Amino acid sequence: MQPESMDDSIVRFSHHRVAYWLVLAVALLLVIGTFTLQWIGRYRDPETSVERSEQIRVAQVVVASSSALAILSVLIAGLQLRAEAGQRRQAELQLQDALASVEQQVAERTDALSRAMAKLEVSEQQLHLALDDRAAALARAEDARRVAEEASELKDEFLATASHELRTPLNAIVGWAHVLRSGALVDDAQRLHAVSAIDRNAKIQTRLIEDLLDVSHMIQGRLSLTVAPIDVRSVVDAAIDTIRPATAARQTALQISLPKEEVTVLGDSHRLQQVVGNLLANAVKYTPSGGAIAVMVRMVRGRAEIVVTDTGDGIAPAFLGHVFEPFRQGASSTMRTGMGLGLAIVERLVELHGGSITVNSAGVGKGTEFVVSLPLTAAAVTASCDCTAATLDPASLLREISSAVRA
Repeated sequence: MQPESMDDSIVRFSHHRVAYWLVLAVALLLVIGTFTLQWIGRYRDPETSVERSEQIRVAQVVVASSSALAILSVLIAGLQLRAEAGQRRQAELQLQDALASVEQQVAERTDALSRAMAKLEVSEQQLHLALDDRAAALARAEDARRVAEEASELKDEFLATASHELRTPLNAIVGWAHVLRSGALVDDAQRLHAVSAIDRNAKIQTRLIEDLLDVSHMIQGRLSLTVAPIDVRSVVDAAIDTIRPATAARQTALQISLPKEEVTVLGDSHRLQQVVGNLLANAVKYTPSGGAIAVMVRMVRGRAEIVVTDTGDGIAPAFLGHVFEPFRQGASSTMRTGMGLGLAIVERLVELHGGSITVNSAGVGKGTEFVVSLPLTAAAVTASCDCTAATLDPASLLREISSAVRA
């Protein structure tokens, strides 16, 4: 059941007032008529007919007056009802205006609240963005600080390692030179031994310096190649000639397998000889006396492969993935010299020639095999070769140096 509205209450009250006036008029008319009829009936006598007629007229006047009074009451009630209806309409209009004003105010307040909420949301989003930017800036600053600290630490470690490795052969050279100058060696064999020691350590020093220069050029992107068609067999022969004295001194068997036909690739003869010479030098270094080293050149599916195999110390399976990282050397300390940059430089040089290098070993004490794969001339000519574009990533080198030195 719905509650009664204000308009319905006003209408019901007005109807009650009109009904009250009508009932009052009818009751008054009935009362007057009843008394008039009783009064006429009380004096109904034929002898007094004249007087009764006067009385009847008086009664009729009274009834007419009562009727007029009743009609007047009805008219008054109608006028009052009309006035109340006008007042009610005016009140309704005022109420509608008030409701409209309230609704407008509510709408304005709602709109203002919506705008304020929108501004608040925008401000909140801006605050979140500012906080995110601040967090990102702090993260970048932290990364930059960490990189700077790591670079500083790497610089110190690198300088310490390089100075140690460079000082070792230098001390030997200075020591033997001092002994020679002092005249303590009177025997020719002793003097020859001293000169050989100086020569050997001078070559070690030269190789260390060349490795450092090569790494520096790679970092700066200044390592260039003098590219021309070359026969891989001649490169291998030249590299073998450099290690023959070492293999003879260590009584290491050297097996060479070269094809009869030319194996032509597009590359830098000096740099490729450096690659093969480094692999052969490592094979000699880690192969004990009485061992064997095998060098083979073959053509496989449009590529030239240089395979260097030895029966030396081998490589532990856990170390295979780190062979080409700077400053990395195996567990064996056999003739352990240098800074471990050789194989890292070899890998970069092979990549500059558009090739690849892989290493395999069955384990410690079971020998090692390196395979260098280079595109043959036809494949190399058809490919666009920018030999100065490939550079060594400095950040990558720093990370490799860090992990290598700390290990």
